[in-house]
This record gives sequence, structure tokens and C-alpha cells, in this order.
Amino acid sequence: MTFMNAFRPLVLMLAAAASSASLAAHQATPPRPPAGAPAAGQAVRTKDVDSTAVTAIVVDVVVRDRDGKPVTDLKASDFELYEEKVLQDVGSFTPVNRPEPAAAAPAAAAASVTPPPGAPTATTQAPQVIALLFDRLTPDAKSLAYKAALNYIGQGSTANNVVGVFGIDLSLIFYQPFTRDGDALRKAVEDAVGRATSGSQSGRSAAVKAAQAADAAQATLQAQEAAAGQGGGVDAAAAANAVFSNMTSRIAQQFTSLESDEEGYSTANALLAIVSSMKAIPGRKTMVFFSEGLSITTNVQSRFTSVIAAANRANVSIYPMDAAGLRTESTLAATREGVQGASSRRMNANPTSLPNDRPMTEALETNEALLHADPHSGLGQLADQTGGFLIANSNDLRDGFGKIETDMRHYYVLTYVPKNTNFDGKFREIDVRVKRSGVRVRGRKGYFAVNTAAGASVLDHETKALAALARTPVPNAFPVRALPLTFPEPGRSGLTPVLVSLPTSGITFLPADDKKTYTSDFVVLVQFKDDQGQVLEKVSQRYRLNGPIERLADAKLGEVLFYREPMLIPGTFTTETVVYDMLADKASVRFGTYELPSVDPKALRLSSLVVVRRSERVPTAERPEKNPLFVGDQLLYPSMGEPFSKAAFKELPFYFVAYPAPGGAPVQATLQLAANGQKLAEAPLELPAAGADGRVAEVSRIPIEALAPGTYELRVTVRQGPVSATRGVTFRLVP
Repeated sequence: MTFMNAFRPLVLMLAAAASSASLAAHQATPPRPPAGAPAAGQAVRTKDVDSTAVTAIVVDVVVRDRDGKPVTDLKASDFELYEEKVLQDVGSFTPVNRPEPAAAAPAAAAASVTPPPGAPTATTQAPQVIALLFDRLTPDAKSLAYKAALNYIGQGSTANNVVGVFGIDLSLIFYQPFTRDGDALRKAVEDAVGRATSGSQSGRSAAVKAAQAADAAQATLQAQEAAAGQGGGVDAAAAANAVFSNMTSRIAQQFTSLESDEEGYSTANALLAIVSSMKAIPGRKTMVFFSEGLSITTNVQSRFTSVIAAANRANVSIYPMDAAGLRTESTLAATREGVQGASSRRMNANPTSLPNDRPMTEALETNEALLHADPHSGLGQLADQTGGFLIANSNDLRDGFGKIETDMRHYYVLTYVPKNTNFDGKFREIDVRVKRSGVRVRGRKGYFAVNTAAGASVLDHETKALAALARTPVPNAFPVRALPLTFPEPGRSGLTPVLVSLPTSGITFLPADDKKTYTSDFVVLVQFKDDQGQVLEKVSQRYRLNGPIERLADAKLGEVLFYREPMLIPGTFTTETVVYDMLADKASVRFGTYELPSVDPKALRLSSLVVVRRSERVPTAERPEKNPLFVGDQLLYPSMGEPFSKAAFKELPFYFVAYPAPGGAPVQATLQLAANGQKLAEAPLELPAAGADGRVAEVSRIPIEALAPGTYELRVTVRQGPVSATRGVTFRLVP
């Protein structure tokens, strides 16, 4: 649907009301806010943040003797806890000692356990929870993982612990939510190892073969060049073969790199989702990750760091099991040979015969990928940083489960309030020591200093943006506008599109190392909190804008528009919007309130009323699927509260969507214009027929030439039989 050219009933009424509107508009016009002030309609937090009201940090540690047996008789005075090498005051101290599974009492009586002689009283009311996560595994690896998992679950009708079974492919697979139902868990494990999953082994194999062919072609060409120096000649076919072989190798390498990134993101996202959800359960939680290796590419590194941070915040210890079993060849040796091979190919190549599409950094890129691809590198880091350990080089993984079970039954929980109360988003190391010789201590390595008592997982790039929320006074370094909208779409009644706009003039741009390009690095984050302060939804994006240095002035004249489509449940929320400039360590924060009304999906519903700033025609192949701001062939850009100049705009476009009840009466609509609380004009709207999807999308415009500068409110009311709904939006006119 395209914009209507005129709206005659309202035109006449506006002309009649123009004189009375002029005085009202002048009287109602608020003083213009200073540059960078929050957008109109946004509530600004004025009460200072209590920076001392920080959440206690919880640290659970496992202590073993030289023989690997748990040490269960330690007291609070036996521990020293350091944060960033500063000794902290330990608050609560809780030793946890549970009975052996075979001797465990029924679930109802398991809360009271007699500790070993001399040990402090243990608190064991929290359930033991363990997640089993199956990565993409080869058939042999599946066999090992299957035997280990079934042995752990046992053959009884009830498992000893609460267990969930999940898998990773291109997305997270839910084989069995958390339960103690033994039959359901065994069936879930069978499904996990029986399902065929995608993998990149074929792509990597093709890349290796292509690289070998390129090396062979290069060697042939070099031999001919050497002979040419002694009076011989170079075969043109050999030179062409070297060029095309190198092109093929680059294609295979590029595809493998992209495939590795895709696998890395899906693996990290699955890990992040599971560990974040386990935060709600008190006490130490466990994840067993069956994998044959974790390739951490450069692009995935940030998300992988977020997994470790989320696991530490949720008190989840991750125990990776290398399901490849006892490897016939050291993975470190294989990695070393690969690195040496990639480097030697680069060093021995004749620079004059290399195709110009192969960068000089190719060897370094290959080396880095090979190092990160080593299974013990990524899996070991995942275990070490979360207080678990790696089970590897064994064809019997059951012993690993025995050690994990011991960790789950015997550990200590310490809490402390950091002496450094400035939660600045930086990573802080934790070091727990025991005043007893001959013991080994394992626990979380640290945390990101963000006050995240309210729920949602935190990605690596979000930490300093969230820390900006606690600054006093609230930072306001550059202009930012935020706009949440309501579009109760069929099947998505809680759809809440949110937009954030900011001019790039406020963002820091710096010359890159090559002095030929510019770069920027900033984060946009929006979160919705309920009245209890719980984060119900959080969306974010890290932006790294770059381009030729000669275009830097143009880059500073642009605008960034952040758009996401979170789903919310009905309620009233506090919205927190942060834009954090990483290069300059500066930020702008906006607070507001937002109400998502409860709707009946079978009754008449109405979206937000949107004033349209501009529209853009989108080619068919690029049209966004199910985007509520897309109408016909146009993508609509809502006004974010910017004033409309009467010199530039003769008419004011607006847009809304009505969702009539199926089979009900025709939908009627009325448009009203008001200023300073006084109705200036009102007229009926003739709506189009509902589309095939049941939506009535109305795009129209009103003339504004007769209106005086000032602030106005546009309201629309739709009716279907006795049911009605109303939405409004304010806009400001300037000369």
C-alpha cells in the first residue's frame, strides 16, 4: 500500500481549527531541550544510583588431596579469597557434603545429611542438577558418549540427580528437559546419539586436499623456474595450473572458515542458553559437554568468553569429555605439524609466482586457526575457567563421571562483597587459597564486574555498556533516542519492536593502524525490566564501522539505526537504553517506561500509532520477512521524536495496523488531532480491506501547513462492534 495523497475530511476541519490551534500550540510548546538531552516522552532517572548496593559474589570451590580424594573437614578460617590480588572478607561459608548415590536416602529425606566426623554442618537442600550436552559427534565418539551417559543415568526408574539432555547441530536440540525419570532420560540419550548431525569434516577434508594440490602445482612451477635459470623453459600450462589450484585452495579455505564460524556460534549459543537458564537453581550446577574438540575462531572468541562469564555467574561448572577417546596421535603434535606445514609453504613460495589474491598474512591466519582447532585447547579452557576439568585420552569415560559426581557431592560455597564497589564491567580475577599443604583447589577464575542480580545472560561486549547504567551521574555523552513499539501480530501478540537512533557525530572515529582507513567501536543495548527489577528481555549489537580515511568526514554525518524484535509478556516495564563508545570510554543512557497491554488474540487489536519519518522502496529479493514496518514494497522508518520542519514537510505521514476479529463486523476508525489537551479536529478514516494475513495496514497523511509550531498529539481509535482500541503519538512542529 502506498501513501494516500490527501485526507479531505480532516483537511477542512484543520483549516477551521488553525486559528485556535495557533495560540494553544504556542502555549503548549515546551522549551527545547539542550543538545543530547533525552528524546521527548522518555523518563530520565533522577535519583542517584547507590553504588554500594552491590550483590555478593558466590564462589564454589572443590578441594582435593594429593590422591584426588575430596577434603571435607575445612572451616571458614582455612580459606583466603582474593579479588585482583586484594584479600576479601568472606561472608557466608557453607560446606556441602552429600552421601554416596548408592546409599542416598529418598528424595524427601535427602535434605538432612550427616557430614564426616569433624566436618562443619553441610547444607544440602538444593537439588543436584546436571545437563548433558552432545556436540556433533562421529559414530565412534557417539558410541563412547552413549555408554558413559547410560552408565551415569543407571537402569533404575529414577535417576540419582535431576538431568537434562540436549544436543547441538545448527541450533539447540531439546532431547529431554530436566527430570529424574530414568526411562525418559535413557530414551533421550538414545535419540541424541542416533540423530544424524551436520558437520564440517567434509569441508575441512576438501580444504586439505585443495591445499595439497596447490602445493604440488606450486612445486612443479618452482622446479620449472629453476630449470629456466639453467637454460630451460617454463610451461604456460604449469603456471596456469598453479594459479587455478591456488584459487581453488582459497575457495576451500574460505568456506571452511565460514563453516567453522557458523559451528562455533551455534555451539557457543547452545552453551550460553543452558548455563544461563541454570542460574535460577541455587547451589553448584554441572554440565557435561560431549565433544571431539572446540574450534574457537577469532570471530567466535568474544561469544566463547561470554559463555565462560555466564557459567561463572550461574555457578555452573563445565566438564568437557573428549568423546574421540584415546587418540592414536597427540593432538598437540598434529597441530604443531599443521602449523609448521602452513608456515613452510609460505616461506618456501616464490613471491613472484603467487597469485595476488593471497595475502601475506595467510600463514598467520592458518596458524591461528590450527592452534584454536586443537580440541584440548578450547575444551581445556572451557573446563579450567569454570571450575571443571577435561576428561580426555580415554576410551572409558565412566571414570570421568565418577570424578564429576564426587565434585557434585563435596564442595564449599563462599560469598563475599567486593571491596571494589565500582562495577565497571571489567574482568576481575578470583584466587581462592587454602591454609593447608598438599591440597588442590578448583573454582571459578573470576567474573565481569556487572551488577547482574536481575537475570539475563550477559555477552562479552555488553559488560561495560551495562556498567554505564550504574554510573553517577547518569552518562549523557551524545544524543540517543529510543522507541519501543507494539505490534500484536497473529501468533506473536507480544511482539515489541524497539528502535534506537544515534548520530555518528557523537561516536569516536580513529585512524586504523594502516593510516589508510578509519575505525569505530561501540555497543547499543536495550533491556526491559519488570517491577521487581528482573531483566525480561535484553537485545544488543556491537558496531565496528570502518572505511577509507578520506571518507571520515562523511562518516561523522551519518546515523545508526538499531532495530530488534523482542517478545514480551503483557505488563509495565522499565526500559534501559545504553550506547557505549569503546574507543573513548563514554556512554549515553536513557530510561523510560513502556506498557504492553494484554490482548485477546481472537478479538480486535491495534498496533502502535507511528509517525513516519521516511520510507524506502525495497527490492523484492531483499524484503524483510514478517517485519511489521514493511508495507507493500516500502519499509517505513518511524519518527524517533525528532521535530518536523514545516518548511520541509507539508504533510505528516502516519501508520498503524488493526487486527480485526475473524468473521466479525467491519472495522471502523476515527482520527483525532489534539494540542495542550484540547481536541482540535476529528474525522473518520476509511480503512482498506484486511489482507490475506488478516491485517489492516493503514498508511496515510495529514496536512500540517495550517498548524502553528508546537507539540501535538495524533490519536486513532478503531472499533469492531462493541470492542474498541485507541493509540496515540505526539509530534512537534518547528518553522
